[in-house]
Amino acid sequence: MKFYAFKQIISYLQQYKRITNAHRVGDNIIKISFDRKDSIYFDLQKGNSAIYVREDSVRVKHYQAPFDVLLHKYLVRSEIVSMKILNEDKVLRLELSQSGAYKSSKVFLQLEFTGKYTNAILLDEEGIILDALRHVDIMNSYREIKPGVELVDLEAPSFKAKEGDVIEYMQAYLRQTYLDRTQKQLLNRQKVEATRVDKKMDRMKKELAKLQNEDKLLDLANKSFEDGNLALANLHLIKPYTKSVKLYDFSGIEVDLELPQGARTAAEVGELFFKKGKKAKQKAKGLHIEREGLTEKIDFLERFKANILGTQTPEELSLLLPPQKKKAKKEPPKSYEVFWIEGQKVLLGKNKKGNVELLKLAKAGDTWMHIQGMPSTHVIIQTSKQNLSEKLLYAAAKLCVDFSTTKVGSFLVDYTFRREVKVQSEANVLYNKYKTLSVLKEH
Repeated sequence: MKFYAFKQIISYLQQYKRITNAHRVGDNIIKISFDRKDSIYFDLQKGNSAIYVREDSVRVKHYQAPFDVLLHKYLVRSEIVSMKILNEDKVLRLELSQSGAYKSSKVFLQLEFTGKYTNAILLDEEGIILDALRHVDIMNSYREIKPGVELVDLEAPSFKAKEGDVIEYMQAYLRQTYLDRTQKQLLNRQKVEATRVDKKMDRMKKELAKLQNEDKLLDLANKSFEDGNLALANLHLIKPYTKSVKLYDFSGIEVDLELPQGARTAAEVGELFFKKGKKAKQKAKGLHIEREGLTEKIDFLERFKANILGTQTPEELSLLLPPQKKKAKKEPPKSYEVFWIEGQKVLLGKNKKGNVELLKLAKAGDTWMHIQGMPSTHVIIQTSKQNLSEKLLYAAAKLCVDFSTTKVGSFLVDYTFRREVKVQSEANVLYNKYKTLSVLKEH
């Protein structure tokens, strides 16, 4: 963000008299609503800060750090006493006041869009730091940013910023700033995440290719059983510790039967043949399950990648890619995926097993979703709240559609409480007292 543009943006913002709401909508993004009508986004990403407006957003996460508590306490329903640029630099200071029943309070919000020093800092009337978006230790900077410390002013820029074009239509400029910036960020992150999914799929495809053939294993099992029966029928001809023996099979044809290693007696020869046959048969059965599981995982990842590349905003992408918590112990992979929307946990079945598991996990008051009139993944919103926001319901319904089909078009998604869903068999259900959402899938 150029200084000439920053000055014009602040000049535009000086029309506002009140702040009606303020909260973080991203790790580095503060949304401030002015005069009950306009919302401005202050993106304080280091080295890539910006001010912009956007039409709508899904609140992916509710921030509750001490900074967020104070931000809400001092900014919501506050009067703007003054708004000015400090030190001819990209530093905005808002002087704010609140009038309570017993006393009024005054604070300063300082937003610094200055490269490595980019920050949001709350100050009291004496210039003492109440809290900040980023704390900075005195060992790492000449300015210590911590609660209870007096804020040191930034050093003045060593150069004079160049002037630029006059911004005629500020709202349009701020909207375009958002579109340009988010499109670039979105494309970069989509590429990174899609590559990560590709690597997972490649590993699974290699595992799939290495699996033995079930038919060959079953043939081996049948051959071992036949050899075992033949050995038992000719125990008197088999000598201990011999490698092979000539016998006549049940069709009267002479065969050279190779005996299994480690057989100390003729009886053990038959036992080892049967053991080998049983092992091959069990392995063939396990391979079928393993092959089916790998195929389902690859199919899910292909849909996951398509949904990543189909997202239109960073918030949509963040819904698909919630931060992973560090696990003390390695847990077996789950058959369902976990998402967070507006602070609510949303579960999505990856396959039939996952759908069955969700139906068992869900509590009576949880919200259940399924596409109307066609096979689809099951979605559970884990909450006892009776009235869920339209944004939450639509976002969850969109996940249901995106992970159930690759077709584009309009889909109807039914939702109801889990207690209204009656399981018939496995993931097949009947339900009533439901509502329906229409979801448009464009990609």
